[in-house]
Amino acid sequence: MRQAQREIKDIDAIEDILRRAQVMHLGLASSDDMMQPYIVPLSYGFERRGSGFIFYFHCAHEGRKMDLFHDGQKVVTVEIDILNGYKDTGHSITADYESYMGTGFLAETETPEEKIHGLQLILDHCGVSGYSAETCAATSRVCVMKVCVNEGNYTAKKRFPEQNG
Repeated sequence: MRQAQREIKDIDAIEDILRRAQVMHLGLASSDDMMQPYIVPLSYGFERRGSGFIFYFHCAHEGRKMDLFHDGQKVVTVEIDILNGYKDTGHSITADYESYMGTGFLAETETPEEKIHGLQLILDHCGVSGYSAETCAATSRVCVMKVCVNEGNYTAKKRFPEQNG
């Protein structure tokens, strides 16, 4: 990391960013000759596993990201950020941000229970009430995917680390 003073190493502070952020950007690359990147914004839910994280998102069973997944794209990038506005530094204007970037493994949830669990985490994170994760999971067109990001495969940073929250 170029600006080491901006790096966040405290796992609780990193989890706080993930909790407050609203959108996860998933980055995939095609394996064709053009190696075109594909980045898609997603609603997400997550859980901490030790010093790593598992991110869940829902989607249809078909579409570009699923085509890439079925073509063998299993290593992906996750980017999550919060823009807190802009600040005058005395010599320029700059973004006041907090961010998380990780590389992990993309997989489909394996059991009905895991699919329900992932959907519940998404509903909770998005602040949606009144929907049953079990009912959503029973819908045949809903696919729930997960990205497992292990310790050492992510970084987090904050533009103004001296400020809290």
